[in-house]
Amino acid sequence: MSEPSTPGGVAMWWPNARRPDWTCAGPSSQALEFHRSLDGYQPTTLIDLPSVADELDVARVIAKDESMRLGLPAFKALGASWAIHRVLAERGFNSPATIVTATDGNHGRAVARFA
Repeated sequence: MSEPSTPGGVAMWWPNARRPDWTCAGPSSQALEFHRSLDGYQPTTLIDLPSVADELDVARVIAKDESMRLGLPAFKALGASWAIHRVLAERGFNSPATIVTATDGNHGRAVARFA
């Protein structure tokens, strides 16, 4: 695939090449049940973006609004909360534990929130 061009200084969008035979497993029922049990959980709002679809010359563009996922401005809250839950459950922690992460970005904030 060719590099994006910038005619007149306007960036052009090119989709990544995808393997049509690639698949992945869906979320586990345990993860869904866990997330649905968290205070403030709501399914992600999907936003239709027809003007972006027109600009990209595709049938439809839908964006997930993850601007306030469980009180945090990122989807990372789901992965961090599930990972902490699993580690603590698998290790049988019944008392306080120290949870550490090597970032203060979105992932770090999510770990801090759920730790």
